[in-house]
Amino acid sequence: FETSGLDKQNGFHSLVCCPTQVAVLGLDGNTLEEIGRYKSYIKGRYANGKYIGYSTTNDQHYQEGAFKATGISIEKLESEGKEAKQVCIDLCNFFESIKSTSSFHKTIIVGANVSYDTPFLQYMFLFFKKDLSKYLQGYYDHKTNYQLVNFDTQFLSRAKPTNENLKNDLTSVALREGFEPQDMHDAMNDVVITSEIFKKYIFQLRSSEAEGKAQAATYRDNFHFEY
Repeated sequence: FETSGLDKQNGFHSLVCCPTQVAVLGLDGNTLEEIGRYKSYIKGRYANGKYIGYSTTNDQHYQEGAFKATGISIEKLESEGKEAKQVCIDLCNFFESIKSTSSFHKTIIVGANVSYDTPFLQYMFLFFKKDLSKYLQGYYDHKTNYQLVNFDTQFLSRAKPTNENLKNDLTSVALREGFEPQDMHDAMNDVVITSEIFKKYIFQLRSSEAEGKAQAATYRDNFHFEY
């Protein structure tokens, strides 16, 4: 998601701010090839002379700094965006179209600092009475809220090197992994570069796993217990 700002006081970003753009890209779980993508700007609404978010429960507002950072404007949202309810329906259809064929799990969310994005998704589905558990892998917490499991490339990037002082924002990780970031305040560009980083990590993991199995087999062939 690109969003209308931040809640610097409490961190409840998805309650006091709203999404302005969303992008998703589906990957096949085995081949990691792209199997679909969707993106849209998301309209707000006018109320009492102010442009605010879709929620009638919380005061979702737009911060000027967010518009400057993302290059998104109210005019762009109104001319190119869809109503939030329609975007939510589109996302349901998209998740259905890329659903996992595994009998063990559903589609798993991947993102960079994904804990920032998932509350915007959860709140949108909750507000429009859509059931995320039908589409995405997760679990119910002790308050019966559905929490999404995920792969976060930011944390994966922290696990890979031994230098704890490296930056792990999306741009820094992309450059470190040999990718050239494009406009990093466009939702789809962020998604594409994140998917490339994720694929590289998974291919490296699979390669090391295969190598480990080969080494283990050789070890077992040569090792014998002595009594």
